[in-house]
Amino acid sequence: MGYSIERFLHISDASSPAFSPDGRWVAYLDDITGTPQLWRAPAVGGEPEQLTFFTERVRQPRYAPKGLSLVLSMDRHGDERQQLHLLDGQGATTPLTASPNVIHNFGAWSPDGKAIAYASNARDEQFFDPHILDLESRTDRLLFLGEGTYAVAGWSPDGGSLLLSQATDNLYNLLYLYDLKSGALRLLTPAQDHAAYASAAWAAEGRSLYLLSDEGREFKGVASLDIRTRKLTYLPTAEWDADLLAYSPATGRIACTLNVDGYSELLLHGPARGGPVPLDGLPRGVVLDLRWSPDGQSLAATVTTPRQPPSVWLLALSGGVARPLSVTSFAGLRPEAFVEPKLVRFPSFDGRAVPAWLYLPPSATGPKGLPMVVEVHGGPEGQARPAFDPVFQYLLHRGYGIFSINYRGSSGYGRSYVHLDDVEKRLDTVKDMAAACDWLVESGYTVPQRIAAYGGSYGGFMVLALAALYPDRCCAGVSLYGISNFQTYFETTGVWRRKERAAEYGDPVKDAALLRSISPVHSLDRVRVPLLLLHGAADPIVTIGESEQVVEACRALGHPVEYVRIEDEGHGFVKRHNRVRAYRAVVDFLEEHLPVG
Repeated sequence: MGYSIERFLHISDASSPAFSPDGRWVAYLDDITGTPQLWRAPAVGGEPEQLTFFTERVRQPRYAPKGLSLVLSMDRHGDERQQLHLLDGQGATTPLTASPNVIHNFGAWSPDGKAIAYASNARDEQFFDPHILDLESRTDRLLFLGEGTYAVAGWSPDGGSLLLSQATDNLYNLLYLYDLKSGALRLLTPAQDHAAYASAAWAAEGRSLYLLSDEGREFKGVASLDIRTRKLTYLPTAEWDADLLAYSPATGRIACTLNVDGYSELLLHGPARGGPVPLDGLPRGVVLDLRWSPDGQSLAATVTTPRQPPSVWLLALSGGVARPLSVTSFAGLRPEAFVEPKLVRFPSFDGRAVPAWLYLPPSATGPKGLPMVVEVHGGPEGQARPAFDPVFQYLLHRGYGIFSINYRGSSGYGRSYVHLDDVEKRLDTVKDMAAACDWLVESGYTVPQRIAAYGGSYGGFMVLALAALYPDRCCAGVSLYGISNFQTYFETTGVWRRKERAAEYGDPVKDAALLRSISPVHSLDRVRVPLLLLHGAADPIVTIGESEQVVEACRALGHPVEYVRIEDEGHGFVKRHNRVRAYRAVVDFLEEHLPVG
């Protein structure tokens, strides 16, 4: 029996769990109504209940240290300009900020629950300054004027200090301690070292931090940072990136996940030194969030697998028993019929082995001339992982194969790999994509001209670049909110992002000639395949002009191009009715230019 793409897009997902201070409730986000809203479920199990009913997506739910109040964030039409709201224990929501042109990034609650700390670019659009908002008086205190992107990473247990993170580029940051009484700002991490410091949590004694870092290492590991001496000490960690960390003040335990070739391995570090212990019980896939219960006896996690959309699970340490807290709607589809991918590595132009996920339709019995979709993630420092994708599963259901590649520059494979595409090496990622197409043909999975290129954001750039630079590798290209012109990209992307992205792509002034040379908009006369472009009008990251200049140029050249403009979306499509419209267009386009039969 054949199902429509609409059915697959009605599969719900849940994420972002947060325990109430008494441990009785777990709040989380669920899009079962069509847009992510706040729900909560009893931690002991039971029927979930919906707490918010907005038309826009809800993000970042964080419980107060006492009671049932939460802070949550919302933007408008995906414009990334988050406003903060307070949801009280009776379900009433009160705006805490009301500046629709300003971004407000929540940071932390004060230990007494009387204030919150956040960062915003209210003073100057290109800089993020730390603020404290007193919830009773609604007095907002700007802590200092900084030149850079600051984020609040934590509030000390004694209430006297904030932990601040300052981004130095798209990958790395510095940590500072800000004394709330004296106003002193103290650097905790080496200023000269390019390193990442993430998921920082104050130890219960308040004298050290637990965090993830790659300072002096190829891979991110779990470490403790002594606040007084600034000494960083790594805990035993395998040679893979640790990507999540949760610390329990109640027990001193640290839970972390290792990204092992895309799969998450959950580990537990005890309060005593020693090697980590594996924690079993969760489905094998990708862990996206990790939160301890207040008593430190259980973990709430967002887990996804190729057959399971993101859902919230509770893992009890005693017995290692895990159970879902959120309720997933599979829209009448059978998850056991969904496809698991195979991890492969293919050789690229320089002999480097590039990891990729190969999905074959259920009807496939082996290599043959399948219609293949080569998918490239965004970032470019993103990573394709064995997670659920409803569009993938629909295409597999229809008889398409999927090849999702982790081209050079992807994260998850160490510091060296993520830098292989920097600046002048930009087009090496496109060479990886061309090599992926060649490998599929050489391995017998498909034949020339039975490959469609598909990607979003930076992946959209790669689709356009492949079509222009390697016009014989694919028969159609789909670009979702992709970059087409790096010069106009730098002119129009949010000003707060430009410095960070220059480290990846090149300086918009110094490297102007390079940026022009790698921009596919200037090579569209070489394209020989039909294109489909989709974009949200409110996108502040890759603005809609990046797609519209391609559409305009293709039409002037008489080249076949289709275009879907969605007014109330940003960088990605969130609302279900918009997702249905967008991916219905993708499916129709593929079925016209790469039919299964």
